[in-house]
Amino acid sequence: MRKEILTLLIIALSIPGCKNNVDNSSPTWDFSKKKVYIYSYSKTQDTKNKTKIDNAWEQKYMSRSGKFYIQSASNSKANLLYPNATTFLKLYNEKTQTNDTMSFLSMGFAKYNLSVGGSFLDSDSLILFPHFSKKLIKGNKDTLPAFFKFNAPVAKLLAKGFYILAYSSDTVLAKRNCAVLQGKVMISDLVSPQEFAGELKISRTGYATYYFDKECNCYAGANIKLTDDIYITKKATSKEESDFYLEINNSVHYKISLDEVKKNVSLNIAPARM
Repeated sequence: MRKEILTLLIIALSIPGCKNNVDNSSPTWDFSKKKVYIYSYSKTQDTKNKTKIDNAWEQKYMSRSGKFYIQSASNSKANLLYPNATTFLKLYNEKTQTNDTMSFLSMGFAKYNLSVGGSFLDSDSLILFPHFSKKLIKGNKDTLPAFFKFNAPVAKLLAKGFYILAYSSDTVLAKRNCAVLQGKVMISDLVSPQEFAGELKISRTGYATYYFDKECNCYAGANIKLTDDIYITKKATSKEESDFYLEINNSVHYKISLDEVKKNVSLNIAPARM
């Protein structure tokens, strides 16, 4: 049986000393040459939730680290490849003071023929490695639309907002000449459902620093922190229903860095089986 978990959609990164004919004054992705980009990543997630207003918080801490690969080709397309990774999970109950720790294997997956533009990206990957709607020159910023979805038993929530990306400075990171991009996400405008017999609140906020190699036209690293808040209440409208209450606070921290770039090679990692 194939499983596909782990949703970190990432974009390609850089190698020291690479040269090209692209305008380096503005960060621009480049998948025009055959390369394999090898990354290390870590993700930590701290989630609190309760399903009754008087309940104690249930807390879950998750950590995962590993590698992923971007394989670019001469047709300006890329393949995203994830091998298996071990996830560590810790559960804590505020009332009972109980702790449970476990680990499990998150199975790998692959996505093929992805483009640099919109089809490569969803709302999460926009935050992980944002694209640009215009050329970014140092000192300028770009504002991009951003969305946050959450499916609850009583409603499917969709909120919209925006992501601000500013080219703040230049620096050298691991011998790479990089543009430093500062990101800020603010999502809280509820789009749907437009009608709901209860109370709904949903938001995502966060900050990020990205390092973009201007010579190789690819990202060289990122440090991202996000916070999600969700609040849903709904009174029962019949004897068959029960009152619904859900409150969630979720904090996520991503770190991503480039390990190595290989030229003119093919890399095949099939989705794992169980």
